Amino acid sequence: MVLGPRKHLQSSFHRQTSSPQEQFYQRGDGLVALIRELGKRFKKKKSLEQQTSEYLSHLRGSFPGERSSILAAAMLAKKSLDSTRQVSVPFPEEYLDGSRTIDSVACEFLHSYLQELQKLHGEMVRFNSLFSLAVAKGLKTWIVSLHILTRPELLPEGREAWALMLRAEKGAEEAYRMLLRRQLSDVDKAYLAYRPLVFLPDDDTA
Repeated sequence: MVLGPRKHLQSSFHRQTSSPQEQFYQRGDGLVALIRELGKRFKKKKSLEQQTSEYLSHLRGSFPGERSSILAAAMLAKKSLDSTRQVSVPFPEEYLDGSRTIDSVACEFLHSYLQELQKLHGEMVRFNSLFSLAVAKGLKTWIVSLHILTRPELLPEGREAWALMLRAEKGAEEAYRMLLRRQLSDVDKAYLAYRPLVFLPDDDTA
């Protein structure tokens, strides 16, 4: 399954964001910015397996404050995906909450969706604003989580990753506020409360 084209990043986001801090675009620094951009484009991309391994390794070695920030960034990225639709189809909650089976058709869809997320992640990094980098950080969590859904043997690692983040969820609200640099709205709090049920212990999903 091939996903449709994404909208132009800057124009579509700026029409919908309510805060000047919540912008993806930041003016570059001339020749230095161009050199950095070219370097990133020609840098060899890591496979999803490598990204997943490095993500888990980092999470296992991180302090509670960093895990709070990772959790908050993931929810910020989900909100951005829902509100700006930089990926042409909705966030696949039905697979993350277990209401739809991960069969061959689902895996094909998720692989296409993952490609779009990785492109968006690269764009967020290149825009290099505080907000876009926070979104990029959160996208990494969803890239790894959705990749794990297509690899059933990795499900224990996915549950371990979310368990590590949720042990630090008490600090997530403050971390989210720091990412936004403003007080949280009711919508922000609703997003912050979201949890992917397939990665929670069975007694938490009942």
